[in-house]
Order: sequence, then structure tokens, then C-alpha cells
Amino acid sequence: MKKKFLMAVLAVLVMGSGVTFAQEKSWYFGPKVGANITTISNVDVQSWRGGVNVGMFAMHRYNDFLGFQADVMFSMMGADFQDGANLRLNYISVPMLAKLYLYKTLNLELGPQIGFKVFDQFNLGDNTSITDHDMY
Repeated sequence: MKKKFLMAVLAVLVMGSGVTFAQEKSWYFGPKVGANITTISNVDVQSWRGGVNVGMFAMHRYNDFLGFQADVMFSMMGADFQDGANLRLNYISVPMLAKLYLYKTLNLELGPQIGFKVFDQFNLGDNTSITDHDMY
């Protein structure tokens, strides 16, 4: 399923790149860096947990009104609980966005995001940790 979806996205990019071949610059690449502030709702949570969000993007602008952007991002998330326990989660996420330009660089973005959990750890507060591997 994932392979079919990624192949479809790649096919759209390849077909669209032929349309904009004559334009000066239609591909843009760069880094993305940010901060995450996360918590868990509906449980006793003492405070939020901060983390980083780093990755790269590739954007193709088809014309003055339409573009496509794909990112690969690493995100750190989690929460701290009142009893001293905490939850740490790390994800690799791949958002794929259609971009509709309204005015110059002002745009609306719409699309799916695929996320892959690469790490999780629940610290109980008494130097005991539980990871995914301990549960299976």
C-alpha cells in the first residue's frame, strides 16, 4: 500500500515537471527546524514536554497558483506525569501537501501525513523504563 502511494506521488511529480520545464526555477529544497510542545489530554499530566522537529523539504511549483511539497521530518514528543513518570515518543513523518497560492507566497496547504514511530519509552519514575520491545 505504501509503495503504491509513493509511486503515485512520484508519477505526479514526474508528469508535472514536464509542464514547467520552461520556467526559470520551479524546484525548491531546504531544511526545516522547529520546536514541539506536546502533552496528552484526558490524563493526569503535570506538564508539557518539549522536543525538536528537524527535517528537509522539496517543493515543486507548477505555475502561479499550484504547487506540491513533500517533507521528511523527525519529531520528538511526549508528556510528563504528576507521579514523576514520563513518556518519550520519536516519529519520522512524511507530509505530502498540495499548495494553492492565493497571493504571491500566501498559500493554502492540503494533504496527508504518514508517520512512523521510531522510538517510544515510558519511564515510571523509579529508574524503570518500558519500551516497545519489552511489551512484545
